[in-house]
Amino acid sequence: MPRRRLALRKISEVLRLTAQGMSQRQVSQSVGLARSTVSDYVERARLAGLSWPLPEGLDGDMLEAKLFPAPVGPGTVSRPMPEWREVHRELKRRRHVTLLLLWLEFRTDHPDSLSYSQFCWHYRRWQGMVSRRRHRLRQTTRTCAGPTTTGWRRKAMLIQQTLDKLDQMSLGGMAAALREQMEQSQYLELPFEDRLGLLVDREASWRENR
Repeated sequence: MPRRRLALRKISEVLRLTAQGMSQRQVSQSVGLARSTVSDYVERARLAGLSWPLPEGLDGDMLEAKLFPAPVGPGTVSRPMPEWREVHRELKRRRHVTLLLLWLEFRTDHPDSLSYSQFCWHYRRWQGMVSRRRHRLRQTTRTCAGPTTTGWRRKAMLIQQTLDKLDQMSLGGMAAALREQMEQSQYLELPFEDRLGLLVDREASWRENR
C-alpha cells in the first residue's frame, strides 16, 4: 500500500510539473522517473480527460481506475482487436509512424478498445508468435534442403524468370520492388502477404508517377 500511494503521488507530481510548462525531460529529472514513464503518465491522463489541477474529490482509487483501467479478462465483453499484420505492415511501410500513432488511429474508430499499454503488449506478443513460426519454418527448410547449393541456384533462376516476365508485362514498379526485396534481407523476414502488398503498392505508385 505505501508503494502504491508513492506511485500515485508521483503521477500527481508529473501532471503538476507538466502543467507548469516543464518538458518531459525536466519532469523526468525532477521526479526521478524514466522519461518514457513520464510520457506514459501524461498520455494516460490525456486519454482519461484529466489535467492539473485534478478534480476535487478524486481520491487515489479513482485516479488509479481512470489511468489504469482493468484489462479485458475471461467472462468480460470482448473488445475489437486490430489486425496485427496490418499494424506491422504500416510500421514498415509508412515513415515516421509509431505504435502510438497507430493506436490513436485505431482508438478513433474503437474508443472503448485497448489501452495503449495493452495495444503494445498484444502487438509484441503477436511479433513473438510470428518470429517463432518463422524460426521453426527455417529449421524445417534447412533439414529438408541439406547443405547443397542446388536449391539456391534454382530459386535464383525462378526469380530472374519472374523479373523478366514483369518487365515484359510493363510492371516496372513491381519488378523494381522485387529486386529491392531480394537485395535487402529485412524484407525476407516479412510474411508473404506483406511482401506482396509492398509490390502492389510500388506498382501503383510507379504508375501514378509515370
